[in-house]
Amino acid sequence: MRTPRTAREAAWLSLVHWRKMIRWVEKQDPDEPVGFFHMQAEISTNWDGQYCALCTWTKAWALRHRERKGNGNNVTTCSFCPLAKKYGPCGGAINAWAYVSMTFSWKEWLKHGRRMEQQLEAVWKELQ
Repeated sequence: MRTPRTAREAAWLSLVHWRKMIRWVEKQDPDEPVGFFHMQAEISTNWDGQYCALCTWTKAWALRHRERKGNGNNVTTCSFCPLAKKYGPCGGAINAWAYVSMTFSWKEWLKHGRRMEQQLEAVWKELQ
């Protein structure tokens, strides 16, 4: 994945990514257990940060910021993420990603995945 140029572009690409996963999950048996690697094998992506355009953009931005400001390791990568600024870090209680990552069935995943989609859409709209 190439690094997005702007936070808005990264938010849009992340939104598209989640919509792709949601469309795939909608076709799964809702009572089946979540299959991280099953999704990866079927659609060549999953909800890991390495496939998230916002994560890619944020890490690149944080690296540039550290070099320019000389902050060393005092700057946490997530502190620059537009999603984290609005909903907290991905492991937090408000950000939907944490709930997606702890689901056991595709039905649960879909519920929280749709919430993640709403959060990303709100961030994308705010960045306009």
